[in-house]
Amino acid sequence: MKRVFLTTWLVMSLALWAEAGIWGSWIAGGSSCNPSNVSVIDNGNSLSVLFDAFSINMPRGDYVDGMSSRKTCTFRIALTPPSGFYLAGFKQLYSGGLIKSRRTSAQLNIRYNVGSVIGRPLPIVFVEGDEIKPEDPRSLFAKTYYNNLLVAACGQSTVYGINMSFSATRRTLSEYLIGGLESVDADFTQRVILIPEWALCP
Repeated sequence: MKRVFLTTWLVMSLALWAEAGIWGSWIAGGSSCNPSNVSVIDNGNSLSVLFDAFSINMPRGDYVDGMSSRKTCTFRIALTPPSGFYLAGFKQLYSGGLIKSRRTSAQLNIRYNVGSVIGRPLPIVFVEGDEIKPEDPRSLFAKTYYNNLLVAACGQSTVYGINMSFSATRRTLSEYLIGGLESVDADFTQRVILIPEWALCP
């Protein structure tokens, strides 16, 4: 089973992507992200960033990630507006999946920044006492964040960054918890979508 965390960037107007040099260099780090398990694919009107290892795997009866685990992931990429435009706002959609038995818990923390804007949304929490099976609609989650940029930087590069941590615990080896921002099964792919919004420079 291939586990993938997909980040897709989409612009509002495809014509803007005719401009060269919008996407710049990128870096990845943390305990579960590095250049060997993160890849970037330029799709023309979108940029896909594939994360192969940002997850927690606690199968029933198997130690793997142990009784308690914490994974971290950071990602940075430069973004330059097309000529005559500035980045006025952006929208992000974080989606993923997780299955768990009752005596387990997990929490996904997300911190992001685009230029001077720093977002610290509430954690995505999976509480102890709640069982989530693969067929349960709650095994898929999605969060959307929208921000306006307060400072217009005409034609200047902007850095988009994500800092994430995913932690989980279980009471005994007979409990299980599997998931995060990666594929839990072959029927769906977790992702983050960033949609930049451009505006003409004054």
